[in-house]
Amino acid sequence: MGRYRGTAHQLADSGPSKRGNWTTFLNYLESHSVGDPNENNPEFDSPLPPFTGASDDLARELVSVEGPRREDTPLRIAVRTGPAAIIAALCHLGPEAAKMQDSKGRTPLHWACRRPPDKEVEKIFKMLIAV
Repeated sequence: MGRYRGTAHQLADSGPSKRGNWTTFLNYLESHSVGDPNENNPEFDSPLPPFTGASDDLARELVSVEGPRREDTPLRIAVRTGPAAIIAALCHLGPEAAKMQDSKGRTPLHWACRRPPDKEVEKIFKMLIAV
């Protein structure tokens, strides 16, 4: 068994290892989302349709912590290497995870700061701050 049990955790972890994995992850998020006319739209570009929210199961998974030190959410994993579109979808469906801190007080924004600077990182910073 790998480091993660949850499907979103596993997809976030395997995303950079194989071409097409990020598309599979986005498809997973879309298929576990629900239309909700009361859902607020994010203040950033999201690949998900407007008025989309996470299903109850997905909402729980997006804030669940797993991994070697039981500190990783799907967002925290994806923010290390994932494309802005995946991070936008995760922030759209589970904005609470963007505020969650690890044992050293670091949020996903802190982890994003460790990425090499490029246009993707700039988008990611703006999303994480907007959430």
